[in-house]
Amino acid sequence: MATMRLRHSKIHCVLDVARYTGGRSGRIELVGETGQLMGDFDHGYAMIIRGRRATPLDLAPPVQTVVSALKAFVQALQHDEEPPISAVDGYHAVEIAEACYESASAKEPVEIEADDDDTPEDWDEC
Repeated sequence: MATMRLRHSKIHCVLDVARYTGGRSGRIELVGETGQLMGDFDHGYAMIIRGRRATPLDLAPPVQTVVSALKAFVQALQHDEEPPISAVDGYHAVEIAEACYESASAKEPVEIEADDDDTPEDWDEC
């Protein structure tokens, strides 16, 4: 389980990915000031919660994400397009995963240092 707080936001995130004897879970929850998003990407559900009201969200059919990402990357290379997942996004995903491993090993929180140019204005570019 990983809990994260976004540096320039009041949003908190809980990510719980596990494999059990007979199954798996991939729960994610984002909590903000006016509501929360909650779901499980392995079980294929998501909802938005405001107050005591939970509204299910329509989701696209599940896909093999690694295969889809690699196909999209190859297509972007072949057609000289921007890939749907940028190198910066990939870097940050690995950085978060490594911080989770480090935190689990050390049994204490790990902070990911911000780049000098990592500002809210840059978020749309990452």
